[in-house]
Amino acid sequence: LVLSYNVIERLPPDLGNISTLTVLRLDHNRLEKLPRTVAALERMVELDLSYNLLVEMPKELARLVLLLKLDLSAQGKGDLLEELPEEMRGLWRLQELRLSRNNFSLLPACLSPPKK
Repeated sequence: LVLSYNVIERLPPDLGNISTLTVLRLDHNRLEKLPRTVAALERMVELDLSYNLLVEMPKELARLVLLLKLDLSAQGKGDLLEELPEEMRGLWRLQELRLSRNNFSLLPACLSPPKK
């Protein structure tokens, strides 16, 4: 599902009902928040949320265990997204994670190896 370059400000809570969705491109919109129901998109392999206004990622995003590509680049004017939920460490199949043009001062903890 490609909804790039629109003026979408929020997603319907029942988005998670599209259980067969594998690709969702919402880049270049005006999203400020993701509904927690996005976690129901269990077959998702590619999620592009770049160029939106997201301040935080819901920890439920970590339930997308088949995710291979996640783009969270350029939230706001590059000053909004500062951290990722620790739970995202469970996205072990992730092959591509784009975080450019954000406000990270440290490598997000979820990207570090687990402590022993």
